[in-house]
Amino acid sequence: MLEGDVSKITWEQFKENFYAKFFSANVKHAKLQEFINLEQGNMTVEQYDAEFDMLSRFAPDVVRDEAARTEKFVRGLRLDLQGIVRALRPATHADALRIALDLSLHERVDSSKATSRGSSLGQKRKAEPQPALTPQRDLRSKGVFQRHRQELAAAGRTLRELPPCGRCKRVHGGRCLLGSGVCFRCRQPGHTADACPRKHFETTLHQPSTFQQGRVFATTRQEAERAGAVVTGTLPILGHYAFVLFDSGSSHSFISSVFVQHVGLEVEPLGSVMSVSTPSGEVLLSKEKIKACRVEIANHVLDVTLLVLDMQDFDVILGMDWL
Repeated sequence: MLEGDVSKITWEQFKENFYAKFFSANVKHAKLQEFINLEQGNMTVEQYDAEFDMLSRFAPDVVRDEAARTEKFVRGLRLDLQGIVRALRPATHADALRIALDLSLHERVDSSKATSRGSSLGQKRKAEPQPALTPQRDLRSKGVFQRHRQELAAAGRTLRELPPCGRCKRVHGGRCLLGSGVCFRCRQPGHTADACPRKHFETTLHQPSTFQQGRVFATTRQEAERAGAVVTGTLPILGHYAFVLFDSGSSHSFISSVFVQHVGLEVEPLGSVMSVSTPSGEVLLSKEKIKACRVEIANHVLDVTLLVLDMQDFDVILGMDWL
């Protein structure tokens, strides 16, 4: 098979001669096609990576450099993993593999602990030290967030179906502020909502000249399901679990006003009102944002500006601005 001084042959020359001897052109072409069509499917991330490494040897032109290799690996992942891995922009195949492994590990751990965690979640919607991320492709599937909402519902405290408060008879989340001496509008002491200093600020912001434009691809499950190319998951937002929609069609990132009120997040006014267009043609207004918000995804901590918006079904929408 080899001629001349074999001690001077390179590894590439050896492989070329080896493949020429033991792999026909038809076999090599079949392996190339197998690699081109390779997808994770029902394989674990570990199994998919092993298959990827083995078949990539027959496709040097497809994985000509690290960028091409990384892109091919990410493109073959399951759609629920692929969306989040791609959003984190891994620079190498190794980075993409590590993120995918982290996500799949969190998914398995969360599935095994969901039952035992139910009672504590029903009492208090606080995140655990190791937060669980459960990417979901089908918005109607019975994932962790769906189970979590069922637990909250059993406790009579669903996010959007809260009972009237026994003290003030209003529907609200968190503790009742009646009689606390705290402003219902800004949650600061020393004045009432009628005399709130922010009331004048908010009135001023409604002048047309102060409006900024934004867009969101989906604010409801129906819109997201029609879009078809979105990813959802359960993530910790400032220590509280939130149902998150990853929406690359959204110009900004948003958080539900109901969720903000329910968990008592601190907000601050925007410099101007954000006018947000939805697919249904509705225009929503955002006047506030969450202070110093960070989101953790697969051990990656990201700074993100969340604008408060009156929206349905999702607690948080992560748009293009955080990518």
